[in-house]
Amino acid sequence: MNDGRLFFLSLLLAYGFRVSSGAADTPMKMTPLLLSVHDAPVPFTGSDGRIHLAYEVWITNFSSGDVVLGKIDVLGDNAVVQSLDASAIAARLQPLGTRESSGTMAKSSQSLLFLHVSLAEDAPIPKQLSHRVSGSFSAAPPAYRHLVETGGETKSDRRKVAVIAPPLRGDRFISADSCCDATRIDSEIPG
Repeated sequence: MNDGRLFFLSLLLAYGFRVSSGAADTPMKMTPLLLSVHDAPVPFTGSDGRIHLAYEVWITNFSSGDVVLGKIDVLGDNAVVQSLDASAIAARLQPLGTRESSGTMAKSSQSLLFLHVSLAEDAPIPKQLSHRVSGSFSAAPPAYRHLVETGGETKSDRRKVAVIAPPLRGDRFISADSCCDATRIDSEIPG
């Protein structure tokens, strides 16, 4: 056997032993939910003087059954900065392609969780954000029906916030989707 083949064979065997020995030490864990943040939040100061982080968490349920989300904690630098209960989740979780919110994710589906974290004006802005999700999985074996997943790690995007002038001038307009969790866009006041 030439030296090149022998070297390759020895590398392959060494790597195989390392992988198999590591796998035996690590307990298996079910992970039916995947969490990701595609666009990191840019902290900004609202008209209320508080610091706001508005962003979406993509949640994928790749299990073969529905999942009911019961609680979501937003973690900033490993400390809880916001918690959502089942009713808050049901108002903010939208399956992709729909505008109807639901606290239940269908099997093999993906949803967007719209988050709006509000911090006191003197609070430190978290450098790292992650998300802890508790849910009940209908397709899991009974001992594994309630699971807690952590993921969707992202950093706060510290770019400078653009400041723009009001898009509309006059007495008959209000800003109805600026600070503090509104869901509408600028609109004219009927008069």
